[in-house]
Amino acid sequence: MTIMDDNDIDFNDYKLKGFEFYGHVTKAGRDHNGNVRKSQDISLIHCSIGDIKGFNMLGVLDGHGSQGHLVSQFCHDYFIKKMEEFAHQCKLENISTPEEIYDKLAKSNFKFILDCFKNADIEMTKQNLFDYNYNGTTCNLVIQLNKYLICANVGDSRAILIYDNDTKTNKGILALSDDHRPDLPQEYQRIIKNGGVVDKYINEEGEKIGLYRIYKPGSKYPGLSISRSLGDFIAKDCGLIPDPQIRILKINHNSKYLLICSDGVWKMLNNEQVRDLGNEFYNKKEIGPFCTNLVQNAVTEWEQFDIIRDDITVVCVFF
Repeated sequence: MTIMDDNDIDFNDYKLKGFEFYGHVTKAGRDHNGNVRKSQDISLIHCSIGDIKGFNMLGVLDGHGSQGHLVSQFCHDYFIKKMEEFAHQCKLENISTPEEIYDKLAKSNFKFILDCFKNADIEMTKQNLFDYNYNGTTCNLVIQLNKYLICANVGDSRAILIYDNDTKTNKGILALSDDHRPDLPQEYQRIIKNGGVVDKYINEEGEKIGLYRIYKPGSKYPGLSISRSLGDFIAKDCGLIPDPQIRILKINHNSKYLLICSDGVWKMLNNEQVRDLGNEFYNKKEIGPFCTNLVQNAVTEWEQFDIIRDDITVVCVFF
C-alpha cells in the first residue's frame, strides 16, 4: 500500500464535498474482420453512497475471454452492493461523514476494500451464469471520501491524477495505479514461485512477439498478459492473484482532474499525451467533449496499426 501526500499543503480550510463534473464514454472494439464486437469494458460511477455526500466510487472494469462482459458486469454490481452495505453499517455505528468513514477504513489498513476484491472472486464461483475459469476482468476503483482518494487496482486499467504544476513536481501527473504485468520483478517472482512461466507468445515461425504472458509449464495457456485480475481461475494456481494494489492520495486546491481508463487508451497514448489533451478541455470546463475526444484520439491511433481495436473506456472527474 502506498500513501501519497503533500505535507506542505494546509487542509484546515479546504473542504471538498465531491467534484464539479464527471463524464464517461465507452466505445466497443473491432474484431479481426473489422466487425464491431460487444464491449467487455464497463464504467462504474456510483455517487453519494448510502446518501452520504462526498462518498463516491468511480472505476473501470475491462473484461476478457468470450464471456468477459459477464464477469465485468458481475464485479461492477458486486462492488456497488458491498459499498452500499458498508455505508449502511457505518451509519449503524454512528459513522456518517466521509472523514469518519476514511478513518474507519484506515484503522483496519483498508481490509474492507481488500476483502471486497477477494470475496468478489469467491462469490463468482457460486454462480452458474458464466465460466469463471477462462474469463476475467481488470478492475480499477477509486473511492472518494471528500479530499481522500483510495485507488484499488488489479490489472492494467490505469488511474492518474492531473494537478496544477506550480512546483518542481512530476509534470503535473500522479499515477494512482501501476499496470500489473507478469514481467514486473515483484509479479514475476510470485508467478515463478507458484509454478507459472512468464514468456512471450511464440508464433508459427518460432518468433517471440508481443507482451510477456503467464503460462502453465509446457502449455500455451492461459496466456494472460496481466498478473492480477478477478476471475481467470485457470491461472490462479500459477501466480495470478485478485489482491488489489492500494494507493491513497489527498487531493487539494491544485488537483484538477482524475482520469480512469481501460488499456484501450493506454496502449496507444501515454500519460503526458492524455494530460496535454485534458488540460485544454479542463480550462474550458468541457468534460463531455474531453472524454469523447480522448476516445477518438485512441481510436485514431489504433486504426494506424490494425483493423483490430480494443474496447476503450474513459471515466473522468473534474474537481
